[in-house]
Amino acid sequence: AWFSHKIASDIILEQTEKQAETIVQAAVERILLITEPIEKIPRHIADSLIPGSHDTVKILKISLESNENIFGMAAAFEPYRFDPSVRQMCPYVYRSKGQINTTTLADPSYDYMKQDWYRIPKLSMSPEWSEPYFDRGGGNVLMSTFSYPVIRNRQFMGVITADLAMSHLHKIVSGIHVLNSGYAFLVTARGSFISHPDSRLVMRKTLGEYASKSSNKQLMKIASDIEKGKTGFSGFTLNKKKFQVYYHPIRSTGWTIGVVFPDDELFAPLKQLTRKMLFVSIPELALLILAVAWAAGKITVRISRLSKISDIIAKGDFTSPLPEDTSTDELGKLSRSFKHMQQSLKSYMDDLETAIAARQRIESELGIAREIQM
Repeated sequence: AWFSHKIASDIILEQTEKQAETIVQAAVERILLITEPIEKIPRHIADSLIPGSHDTVKILKISLESNENIFGMAAAFEPYRFDPSVRQMCPYVYRSKGQINTTTLADPSYDYMKQDWYRIPKLSMSPEWSEPYFDRGGGNVLMSTFSYPVIRNRQFMGVITADLAMSHLHKIVSGIHVLNSGYAFLVTARGSFISHPDSRLVMRKTLGEYASKSSNKQLMKIASDIEKGKTGFSGFTLNKKKFQVYYHPIRSTGWTIGVVFPDDELFAPLKQLTRKMLFVSIPELALLILAVAWAAGKITVRISRLSKISDIIAKGDFTSPLPEDTSTDELGKLSRSFKHMQQSLKSYMDDLETAIAARQRIESELGIAREIQM
């Protein structure tokens, strides 16, 4: 039962990993169907935008209308870089109550030049997805921004951005159902939760912080792998319950999606099968023990009889009858050997007594003859 349980557990884990890989890959493809078209639009605008053009807002509106997954778009520029007559320029178009509205983020209270979606692409001179954030003063929703830098003559001019509302991704991830209580989650490259069944974790704690706080080495290892963009399948224990988790990174965004399988549900059929095996095998084992005890008892009784007879024969009693044993096993052969030995010894002793008696008679006659001669 233990060996069967162990082998079956390994098979279940292997099949679970394959199933999880299929589930995650399907979710990744659905997410990429949203993110990849979003990435293309700012790239196209940035490559074709003409400095000083007054059609920037119009282009943003048309682009926003062409992709319903984009929440808002902005064109943010360095001071006097796009238009020499304008110090700061950052028009922003966004969706609100089914309509497309226009505003500007060139406001001292917002200071777009200090925002990560502007500052990081400026430093890296490469397109970037920002960490999800609640854009107060901009879209006022939880979003992640894809920023594509506008570069002319190797000089950074600004960025074209496209905002993705996290609600789109949360809908995909929360729609993944695993067993009864299993779930899927989505985290950023830094381990911040974008989507999780426990809303208290979303954008409040990173996986690494959560693992460190609970001193959970298994979760710390998983968090480290996720930050490094690795794919993995491993087990962990949380609140005295065991789980299996499969995680896989999403290319371009750097985010990671994972699915969690509760062990008690994953191995429930196996445990039920093992209980049935034990339910059947324990009575069988009891019957086997009784059969072995009965057989051993019969053998012991026969050996005990032979032992007693051997003691009697050793004391010189060759007439005690041996128990009849017609079996063909070794004990039967031994019993017949004992009987043959008993008969041989009895015959030998009879012959010895006859010889002794004859010798005594001869010695007596010789004594009488000696006396007569004397």
